Amino acid sequence: MHKRRRLPHVIALAALALAVAALAAGCSGRGPRISRLTILVSGNTLGYLKNCGCSTGQAGGELRKARLLKEERADAVKPQPADKGLQADVLVIDIGNFVDSSTDVQRIYSGGVVRAMSTEAFDAVGLGMSELSYGQEALAGFLKDAKLPLVATNLRFIPPATGTDHSAELNALFHAYRIVRLQSGYKVGIVHIIDVSVARELGTPMGFELSDAAQAVRGVLAQHAREARMWILTAADVRRGGTDPGSIADIKGLTEVIGYKEGNPRQSQTSTKAVAPYFVQPPFDRAMDVVRVEISLDSRGKVAAALPQEVAIPETVNADPEVEKIIMDLQPVLERLETQQYQHSLLDQPGVHPRYVSSDTCGVCHKDVVRQLASSAHTQAYDSLVAQGQQKSPACLPCHVVGRNKPGGWNVLLNPPPMRGVQCESCHGPGEYHEMKMAGKPVPADFAAGGRNRFGLLPMTREGCIVCHDTMNSPHFNYDTYWPKIAHKMKQRPPKSTKAGS
Repeated sequence: MHKRRRLPHVIALAALALAVAALAAGCSGRGPRISRLTILVSGNTLGYLKNCGCSTGQAGGELRKARLLKEERADAVKPQPADKGLQADVLVIDIGNFVDSSTDVQRIYSGGVVRAMSTEAFDAVGLGMSELSYGQEALAGFLKDAKLPLVATNLRFIPPATGTDHSAELNALFHAYRIVRLQSGYKVGIVHIIDVSVARELGTPMGFELSDAAQAVRGVLAQHAREARMWILTAADVRRGGTDPGSIADIKGLTEVIGYKEGNPRQSQTSTKAVAPYFVQPPFDRAMDVVRVEISLDSRGKVAAALPQEVAIPETVNADPEVEKIIMDLQPVLERLETQQYQHSLLDQPGVHPRYVSSDTCGVCHKDVVRQLASSAHTQAYDSLVAQGQQKSPACLPCHVVGRNKPGGWNVLLNPPPMRGVQCESCHGPGEYHEMKMAGKPVPADFAAGGRNRFGLLPMTREGCIVCHDTMNSPHFNYDTYWPKIAHKMKQRPPKSTKAGS
């Protein structure tokens, strides 16, 4: 099994071995008996199909999450002495927000995430705000062939204010609840809610309505509670002022509530007494982890313990072969997009200055600096993409080449060698004006625009570094540690922060 740690808000619940009388409705009745049920929960992938792979410590991503889920599923059903001859079973759920509509690249990657999820044998998949942000036409395009077991208890699509109406098609893809018959024959009911605050944030023109979540769930359980031995509620995008956790905790018959960052409001922070239903926090963004909930049942089939744990997805998790193939299939699509973006940028920027001139030009006057930086990892940034097969990926290129798709800079059609990797102009901006000034030529009126200094260049700052060295792509980056590694052998000091107090 993978490295695990208990979720912070359930540490106080170490004594969850007590049977809970309120769970009797969910665990009563005849049917197959099991010793353990492991619930594996993913969510908040946000289109994060694959890490760039350009630095160490990059975690998460669908490529690894898919592999981890399959391994965890296999581990969950392995016999243990405590099972006493009874079978263990596993339930796999995604609570939504698996796509991202922010850019064209993310839409392409999101399509890959949906295809990958279709291979992962989920028992139930919910929606979140990121899916509803797409609008009906794009969402229907993603989901119609995905064959995902979609659940949305308080969601209904309606004709949108603009665009093509796909509300009937989308409503047909969803179920208000799902009864899952596990391999052992044990039945689990699943309901999924989307926080009502999402409707306020996105607005109804997107073509959907969110009803009161607690009321919708009560309606399902009132009619169908006896169809399952246990009921699980998953929630997406829960916010303060949204769906009240107290109204959810009051629903009888629920065993688990997954998606609230706070614990059961009926449970005091210091109490060790188990209070049903058990509240479990959602997975982190960008598939940084999955959540494992291990439920033990007693000899009467009632819940005896419920232990939620975070299962991190570090870079040491191997890639999933099926998702790797999906990524390779997307490469031609990404390459076409990169080509289109390059052509579009030239059409929109005729005569734009200053232009990029390359470190070859910089080296005319700054030979020692260029020679020094040539030995740094920065100059190998493009090669790292080649090693990952991502050298034409629009998601990675901005931080791995100089002046991507800008006048004089790198583009996918020409792929000029002097503009590959991270070089002088990656940090200091296009050097055309600096070259003009140093040659004694007249400089244009916008010479100092856009933050350029008296040399016609952008001054280096800490904030300039973390544009690319952010916490996701460069998790171990420390400015004070790494700046001396590239400090130029010139009469200069380390760049000052542009923010007061940094």
